[in-house]
Amino acid sequence: MSTNHEFHSTMKEKGDGMKKNKKGFTLVEIIVVLVIIGILMALAVPAVMSYVRKAADTKLISEARSVMVASKEKGIELVNKQQLDLLATDENMKDIMKRSEVEGTLMEIYKNKANNGAGDFIVLIGETYIRYDDQQQKYEILTSYDNLFVKANEIHLALIKGEPLSIIQAFIDQKDKAFINSEGANAGNSLRKALNDAGIASGYDYSFRIYASKSDNNYTITISERKVTLEDIKKGNKVKVIQYDYSGNNGFSGTPRVKTANASVKLGEDSGGTQDDYAALKLDDIKDWEVISQ
Repeated sequence: MSTNHEFHSTMKEKGDGMKKNKKGFTLVEIIVVLVIIGILMALAVPAVMSYVRKAADTKLISEARSVMVASKEKGIELVNKQQLDLLATDENMKDIMKRSEVEGTLMEIYKNKANNGAGDFIVLIGETYIRYDDQQQKYEILTSYDNLFVKANEIHLALIKGEPLSIIQAFIDQKDKAFINSEGANAGNSLRKALNDAGIASGYDYSFRIYASKSDNNYTITISERKVTLEDIKKGNKVKVIQYDYSGNNGFSGTPRVKTANASVKLGEDSGGTQDDYAALKLDDIKDWEVISQ
């Protein structure tokens, strides 16, 4: 009798267990599972995205390497023609991209440090800018890019018309030789204000130096990639500059010769040679101007 009762109880417990199993997961169990899945996805997604980015970057750098090879070939060709100064002309930059068989735009290119071939460049492939450092032979994916040539040309064109040109002309008419520094009190401040009021470039992120010599028929406008500071003088920093050389054109008219170089920074001075406590571009000692167009 006892045995039958125990058997009946055991079967009842198993039946109850089966009924419980048929109910499925509880809400708490489901939440726990979802949380675990969420954690696993949070860990996996960045790793997958990182892998995808690395694969994309590898492809971009491979294409930039093709541009580098094409630029070196073009550099050798121009050296043989004694035309290396024309490396960065629009025609030659387009030819480099054509030779590389890469869909993109060569934004900037410079001669190498030895001045005997192509060197650093920045290329736009898709929506990504890649910089090549010739000395270090390294490629860098840039997070942002501000084309100095585009910015400088916008500033230069604004300086030779309207109110800015009137300010320049009124100042240089007073002397045979005159120069205006963007941070200088003579006419630099009023010129910069005129440019800012016109919404030219990006506020105060550049410096310029304007030189005019009527007796020598020498007229230049030089614009830097960023604003120069007194700290640049202390540290011996250099900045990249673009110069628009109107020499021989009887003033700021006609088509200028466009050149680029790296310039030191010095204490500013007025046209009489008196030094002041502001930074200015030092251009007199530059020997390696690179001609962009003429």
